[in-house]
Amino acid sequence: MLSKYLVIYALATWAVTQGSQLDLGITIKQTGYVAALFGFLICTPLYGICLWLAGQYAHAYGSTTWHSRLPQVGLEDELDFTKPVGRMYQRLVFFFFVLIPLLAITHFYLKVLTAQIYERASSAHVDIWSLAPISSLVTDAYRLGENGGVTFFPFYQPLIMTLMVLAIWLYAILFIWKLFRGYHNNAQ
Repeated sequence: MLSKYLVIYALATWAVTQGSQLDLGITIKQTGYVAALFGFLICTPLYGICLWLAGQYAHAYGSTTWHSRLPQVGLEDELDFTKPVGRMYQRLVFFFFVLIPLLAITHFYLKVLTAQIYERASSAHVDIWSLAPISSLVTDAYRLGENGGVTFFPFYQPLIMTLMVLAIWLYAILFIWKLFRGYHNNAQ
């Protein structure tokens, strides 16, 4: 269920960052860059949790094929992986629940990096990587986005976001590697 909500939120937010709306049962109130920032901040930790849960499933219940190590989403009956339809279903699950969130997080991150940052006091534009005074971390000195935007911390916030995106990419690559490589200690 958590992965379903992640995918719905990621797709809806991705559409909003592109100036569109998808009717997926949720409404994203933010627009453009602000939606990308919130999308990143919500989807990244949620995706990490979903990958961890999928990894636990793969380790505990997976067998010799990668299809069996990937949780089956939305089904009550077990899939038959000897049939092409079962394997195709798991390919779609992999695409929508592993790749789409990772691509959405990357899109949100790149969108935030191109956003205009401005200082509230002077309305002057500031480079996202400008080292702001440490005192700005307890004030509302800088803003990101349109229509007044949201509080943003130049240098500090992009640095933390960069570390987060690197960590989630490494974790996703590790999960995918383990998914396709398999677990050899299931018998223990």
